[in-house]
Amino acid sequence: MRQAIWEPSDEATLGYIVRAATCHGLGPGRRRYERVPTRLPVTLLHRGRRHEGGVATLSCGGALVETDANLGEGEGERLALRLLLPDGPLSLHATVRHQTSRGPGLHGFGVEFDPRGAQESDRLACYVRVRKALFEV
Repeated sequence: MRQAIWEPSDEATLGYIVRAATCHGLGPGRRRYERVPTRLPVTLLHRGRRHEGGVATLSCGGALVETDANLGEGEGERLALRLLLPDGPLSLHATVRHQTSRGPGLHGFGVEFDPRGAQESDRLACYVRVRKALFEV
């Protein structure tokens, strides 16, 4: 693995490394798309208000978004997301599928991306491939 397990890591990154090291595989498991750990900044637009946050895990189908904003009910809420990928911002629309507490004042939202154009899909897939390659043995 290119990233050593003793390097400082967040929960998502450490879980990814442990699954790979224990031969549980790096496949998507019960998910349609494989998730990779990341620390991308994200801007959320929810009910006309902007919120800042970060993406803990990302796949071609969705993400786990962390923010200090309380988005209300959570599940079923619609969001506009602006991910700051290394090659520039990527705007997507998504639906909140679940909400979790990520610590005091920090909320986590599992979101599913809406269908998008080929260019957006390609950029997202490219980023996920590059992130995955960082953890391959």
